[in-house]
Amino acid sequence: MTFRPALPQETTSLVGRRAEVGAVRRALQRGRLVTLTGVAGVGKTRVAIRAARLTRRAFADGVVFVSLSGLTSAESLEHALAQAMGIHELVSHSGVRLLAGHLRPRRTLLVLDGCEHLPEEVSALAQALLAAAPGLHMLLTSRQVLRAPGEHTVEVRPMSVPCAGASLAEVAATESYALLVERMADPSFRLTEQNTALVSGLCRRLEGVPLAIELAAVRARVMPLEEILRTMGGQPGGSVMESAAGWSHDLCGPEERLLWRRLAVFAGPFDLAAAEAVCSGEGLAEEEVYPALAALVDRSVVITERDEGRVAYRMLGGVRQFALARMSAGELGELRRRHREHYLAMAVRLGCEQNSVSRLATWSTARGEWPNFRAAIESYAAAEGQVDSCARMLVGLWFLWLYAGMSREGRSYLERFLATSGIEGFPGSRP
Repeated sequence: MTFRPALPQETTSLVGRRAEVGAVRRALQRGRLVTLTGVAGVGKTRVAIRAARLTRRAFADGVVFVSLSGLTSAESLEHALAQAMGIHELVSHSGVRLLAGHLRPRRTLLVLDGCEHLPEEVSALAQALLAAAPGLHMLLTSRQVLRAPGEHTVEVRPMSVPCAGASLAEVAATESYALLVERMADPSFRLTEQNTALVSGLCRRLEGVPLAIELAAVRARVMPLEEILRTMGGQPGGSVMESAAGWSHDLCGPEERLLWRRLAVFAGPFDLAAAEAVCSGEGLAEEEVYPALAALVDRSVVITERDEGRVAYRMLGGVRQFALARMSAGELGELRRRHREHYLAMAVRLGCEQNSVSRLATWSTARGEWPNFRAAIESYAAAEGQVDSCARMLVGLWFLWLYAGMSREGRSYLERFLATSGIEGFPGSRP
């Protein structure tokens, strides 16, 4: 769950997709609820961000972007939206009522990314907000249609690929080829009559899925195209995305593979200190974490995010799921233990920060870490014998609950904790 009141920065160029972006912009003119659908890795988020950026002048009160990855309930969905919109009103009010009241007088574009995690909850919330706020438009990305009243859908299909026997000019005109060459970043590469069939076959085998093309392009920096295509042809079953992730995995050294798997425990962006604390250990010394992480960035397995001088790292959903699928229950349990202990220590440390000069920076850091704090709280709640640690974490994050616009989240977690811990509630808590 990532809170971004503004649109995320695009760290790479958007290749092609002019028709899809245009279709989204036209759909936003025709209706107030637009859903981009498509398979994993097809580029729904990139198309949504570009379309929102090109239409933002039509929304006097701005564009709000919220990633729904990691959300598990309607309540967490409401919390995410309230957080992104900076809502700090009384926590006793209904979340939907608060959101509707905030949006009612405004002309806003709300972009929700990854709605397949909570399709029914997003559909219900969208209907309530659109009915209450006439100036609101919503742009959603999802692997499935929500089937909400008034929903307009735009399918983001795989990029165009050359047909068998395509000429050099025909191959060069396809989006999949343009993306492959762009991400290969090899100034010496030229499409020739001799390699046209090879490149055409590679683009077809990748089925025009952008994320798969990008991963293959990274591989092409160290391996001939012939070898890539031969290896791809030997992949038994599975989706193109799974195969592409597998090819990238094959390129990695032992430390990189180990770190890739362990990084999947993070629920959102993380920094180097967190990666070293959580992922080092057997088979991976702390000083080996950064070189392995840098290599994963070079291979496009991990992406970097820079915000106000802070460098963070993030795994895309497809490569994270690839790693999770290869982790044993025991390994995942141990990683979750280390993850929650790291973020407990961070919560306690930040909660004790008394220097008023650095307090705003502290709160900003903590808000950026919220997806991982949330995951740690949930982990403590699910683990046996962790009542004291869970209480310490909730208390350590007091500044988020009181001063960073997250009072609703804090109250919700405190009430859940009190309901399951056997400890009597605090004054004013609901029965």
